[in-house]
Amino acid sequence: MQLLGIRQYIKSKRTFELQVTYYVLSIPLCFAKNIKFTLNKNYYIHDSKVNKQKNNMMKLFSLALFFFIGSVSYVFGQTTDIEAKTISDSIIISIPGAEKKLPPRIRPVHYTIKATLNTEEKSVTADLILSWQNYSADTIRKIPLHLFMNAFKNSKSSFMREKFKSGGEMPWQDTKHINWGYIQINSATLKNGESVTSRIKYVQPDDDNTDDQTVAEITLPKPLLPKDSLVLNIKFEVQLPEVVARAGYAKDFFMVAQWFPKIGVYEPAGWRGATKGSWNCHQYHAESEFYANFGSYDVQITLPKEYIVGASGQFISKADKQNNTTTHYFRGDSIIDFAWTASPKFLETVEYWKHVKIRLLLQPEHKKNRTIFIETAKKTLEYLEAHLGKYPYQTLTLVDPTKAATNAAGMEYPNLVVLDSPSKSASVLRMTELVTIHEIVHQYFMLLMASNETEDAWLDEGFTQYWENKIMDSIYGSSASVINYAGIKFSDTQLSRFIYVMYPAKQAAPATTLSWKFPLQSYGVLTYHKTATMLHTLENMLGEEQMETIWKKYYDTWSFRHPNASSFVQTVNQVVSTSKKPKYGYNLHWFFNTYLFGSQVCDYEVIKIYNQERLPELGFFDKNGSLEEISDPQPQTADQTYWSRVDLRKNGTASFPVTVLCTFADGSTETKEWTGKENSITYWFDNKTTKLVSVEIDPEQINTMDINTINNSYTLEPDLSPFWKYALKLTFWFQNIIESFALFV
Repeated sequence: MQLLGIRQYIKSKRTFELQVTYYVLSIPLCFAKNIKFTLNKNYYIHDSKVNKQKNNMMKLFSLALFFFIGSVSYVFGQTTDIEAKTISDSIIISIPGAEKKLPPRIRPVHYTIKATLNTEEKSVTADLILSWQNYSADTIRKIPLHLFMNAFKNSKSSFMREKFKSGGEMPWQDTKHINWGYIQINSATLKNGESVTSRIKYVQPDDDNTDDQTVAEITLPKPLLPKDSLVLNIKFEVQLPEVVARAGYAKDFFMVAQWFPKIGVYEPAGWRGATKGSWNCHQYHAESEFYANFGSYDVQITLPKEYIVGASGQFISKADKQNNTTTHYFRGDSIIDFAWTASPKFLETVEYWKHVKIRLLLQPEHKKNRTIFIETAKKTLEYLEAHLGKYPYQTLTLVDPTKAATNAAGMEYPNLVVLDSPSKSASVLRMTELVTIHEIVHQYFMLLMASNETEDAWLDEGFTQYWENKIMDSIYGSSASVINYAGIKFSDTQLSRFIYVMYPAKQAAPATTLSWKFPLQSYGVLTYHKTATMLHTLENMLGEEQMETIWKKYYDTWSFRHPNASSFVQTVNQVVSTSKKPKYGYNLHWFFNTYLFGSQVCDYEVIKIYNQERLPELGFFDKNGSLEEISDPQPQTADQTYWSRVDLRKNGTASFPVTVLCTFADGSTETKEWTGKENSITYWFDNKTTKLVSVEIDPEQINTMDINTINNSYTLEPDLSPFWKYALKLTFWFQNIIESFALFV
């Protein structure tokens, strides 16, 4: 879900692009102590230290610039009768080569749903047949069910409580009447007709909030033995909320997601590090998404005839009824969820990319984005197939929500993604393309992997953010993939790193924290952007070729298998261990322990350079068997040598092995390799014929986790010509900004 990652950092979506511009232009100068402006391959600006007078002048100029740009940014602101499918009919999607390495993928659950949408009451009534096979060696006595829609039942749900505590926008803030939503199980019976309705109770596995009803538990009248199957017949109804978070309605637009009783995931001993078999079924939290087994879905949706329907899985058929309704039948195989959308206003476009049918459901007011959505989807699928693995399904539905349903935008479901059409002001950024790419990447992470988003959000959002960066930069250019406006250029990779390094609570928690336990509203920054930046550093360390080998191995091995953190780390180490003398070691536990499982930050700094002429010969010396006193310094000669030193410091607590490039006045260089384990280190140079004039830590910018690259260099002889280059560029930016502002006057 891309929009969360960005909006959590900069809350105002309408002024997002201008605030980015504001920071982009201002921050480098506000941090500049002296200007060397070495623009390296990752487009970070390095500084060097000259003198306090120039330093103070630059700070004054930066401050004025900061407030000027800030002020400008402020202003802009179908059907067939179907029965329950037996588990033995399940098919397994095959990934070439993977079956030889690991046990077959399992798909233990099947859902048969017949649902009717009442467009006037904004409600759904449905009959569900849930079939689940006990694939473990354990005896099962209780069955947990997710009832996600109850997160919107009242203000006391854990979702609402957490949203309120975090300062998030609440549904009652902008309206006097609140259209709440809920799900209610009216009856539940076993296959033999025995009712278990009275055996249902609400449970709260994550917190002590007894008012939360997002998880229910059924105590079985008879234990379910290993390899036995359970069939539950459930009648339920859903009152949809006005769109509040991912799901709901906005007038005649419906986004129906997380809407049916969904069984939790039973994890036997050995799964994802479990030492004992247990159910994994978390409550619905404000900062959490989902986790489910792969299964198959047969879903019939009946609604007024004029409505166009899009859904997960494949469209099978539809049949018109006598009451002016139509029943649409969809079938999904080996997917982890089923979501659907409906509106009478959708404009439908169908195109094909290789084996994939791309279906776009577009709002009439967004017709101009038709080509952008379709072409971006094709390019994204092309890139992912080339660099990661094949998209194994035959359909992909793109849903464009109405403006009133913005809270449903930027979300992923199996074979279906909800896009975003930003306002005119957001045209400064390629947000339409960015969100489209991000949500399609989610078809791989986590929908093909089915990692646990609630416990390992970084495996979902962080991976997706990294691939979004790469695809955006590949398609639109590595220097201007997000912003290319009025001379202002900024890439998506830069944006991710920028959000991470500028976040004040970088050390709040490891990226592996349970999603609902991130403090200080740090979930978005640490799971999305810190993880993406860490992965870019890993790619810099290993090279693009080896990194691609890692990703393809991870896809081949872990798709349809519920990976966790160790799954990815093990994959990395397996690939790295095949290298000949890998620079960073045969396993990278040190790297992941620091930057993934830890919360330390990295910040290296060049403190100062010292040069001194060679120590003169003065005093008593043994010469020819006697003492000879030299009291006068010898005159300088053409081969005069120097004693030089440079002091380096580690300001953060994280270490990373780096190269230190030392440059002398005659252009010669020496490199030192610093492990970064010491809090400070000094390098000495004796008998050099020229002075040490410049030092740069990590000149190839391998470590993008360094939160301040401005202090990574130091020079005694600054070249101010780049300063004038950027001064002219800033002037050009100002002119374009002022001209753009004039359009609104």
